[in-house]
Amino acid sequence: MSTSATGGSSAIFSGTSRFSSDFQQVLTRAVNIASLPITQLTNQVTNLQGQATALSSLGSKFSALQSAIQGLQNATGVNSLTASVADNSIAQVSLSAGASPATYTLQVTALGSYTNTLSADGLLKVSDPSTQNIASGSVTLTVNGAATTLTPQSNTLNGLVNAINSQPGLNVQASIVNVGPSGTPDYRLSIQSSKLGPVSIQLNSGSSSLLNNLATGTLASYEVDGLSTPITSDSRTITLAPGVSANLTAQSAAGVATTISVSQQTLSVSNALSTFVNAYNAATDDLNNSHGTSGDALQGQSLIVNLGNTLQQLGTFSSGASGIGSLTDLGITYNRTG
Repeated sequence: MSTSATGGSSAIFSGTSRFSSDFQQVLTRAVNIASLPITQLTNQVTNLQGQATALSSLGSKFSALQSAIQGLQNATGVNSLTASVADNSIAQVSLSAGASPATYTLQVTALGSYTNTLSADGLLKVSDPSTQNIASGSVTLTVNGAATTLTPQSNTLNGLVNAINSQPGLNVQASIVNVGPSGTPDYRLSIQSSKLGPVSIQLNSGSSSLLNNLATGTLASYEVDGLSTPITSDSRTITLAPGVSANLTAQSAAGVATTISVSQQTLSVSNALSTFVNAYNAATDDLNNSHGTSGDALQGQSLIVNLGNTLQQLGTFSSGASGIGSLTDLGITYNRTG
């Protein structure tokens, strides 16, 4: 800074080094104060990024654990069982919940048969079932003494078949069969029982009977585990044990029984156990990263406590059921680290 006076003389003011130092400190302090919000925001972003990374890691570990639990459930449930039949022409076996390893012998003494009926001769001849019928108006179908009045939506043989089949509780199946030559068809109504055995089937239009009985059905019969007294059934699908059913497909040779085996696939159980243990320990290790003085960004979060409690409950779970009711029953043991 300079001034001019009369006569051309001038005066110059120069800052000292102390002034410069003090001024620099003031500027530095002002800059630091101004950047505090930015620094805090940067720290928050860094912390959030750390939490996101830790959460992503935990998510993958617990997702793997969830999959391992499902795999363990499958390996120890009905999916871990396999059924085999020594002579698979006699029966086919299916398994469901409640099945357990066992061996049975089965001898099919009779496959049984269904009751069959056909619309009688002398009724209206039907050459086109979409426009003609064997009777007009409502009809009464009686199965084993239980009568049901049917009113077809259309007065045709097709309509009558549909009216019968629309009521599955009648336990019969209606169809159309041609008993005449191709050139001059003679379509008849066929009604078959849906259960094996001697089922009484009648169809009436007023006082007129519309059906002839072609064959009276018989019950299926079989012997299990050498019992000499045959068991009868109105179905070819039978129950051998809880969760074990067999569909009878052929009659056994006289006095010859076939063996049915239900067994556990031990390899699948072993693999599922190994996968579960590895997934459980990996989840435990990841949770431990959030504990202690060097814990990650999730240290102290309630989520960590809740997940730890979940792992502990999983390890000590017991259904109270006999047999396999807990992980310990499967041979899994725990120590302080997992």
